[in-house]
Amino acid sequence: MLKIYKYIYYIYIILFTLRKINLINAIEINIKNDNINNLEDIIYHNQNEDNLILHFNENYYDMSNISFKGFNITVISNITFLGYKENIIFDFKNKSNGLINISYSENSGNTVLFENIIFKNYFDPSTRHMFTINIDSDTNYLKFKNCTFTDNQYFIFGFNVYSFQPSNQDYFVSFDECKFL
Repeated sequence: MLKIYKYIYYIYIILFTLRKINLINAIEINIKNDNINNLEDIIYHNQNEDNLILHFNENYYDMSNISFKGFNITVISNITFLGYKENIIFDFKNKSNGLINISYSENSGNTVLFENIIFKNYFDPSTRHMFTINIDSDTNYLKFKNCTFTDNQYFIFGFNVYSFQPSNQDYFVSFDECKFL
């Protein structure tokens, strides 16, 4: 009889573990400097779960090598741009390549988070923004955590906020422990 309870216990643990795995719906992808050009496609093809986590593990990403002006990201899930440590650099080298255009699906309730990234040397005299955010609901969020913006010229952020009635007290853009130098 004790053996039966032991097997039932093990089956319960296995089922509980499988259940927990199904609750965490995330895709995690490592992004290298040499595949930064494919970032838009990587995001587009991997937003089929609740969370997409992009790990930036190299110290330096040369945004000036991007062969086009920017990335267009339509947000249909939570997306995290996660620097492995605090000194991950996105260097624009005083060019405007690598702009990030973020558009949210209406009332999707999703968050885009940039964490542990240094954005530096952005320059665009034609007044394009490093980040352009298109948002039509205050249930979507853009968050920066422990990021640094340094040696950037001209505009960093541009917002296209389409008419909406505020439905909550939270700000849709937040900066937590960020520096602007």
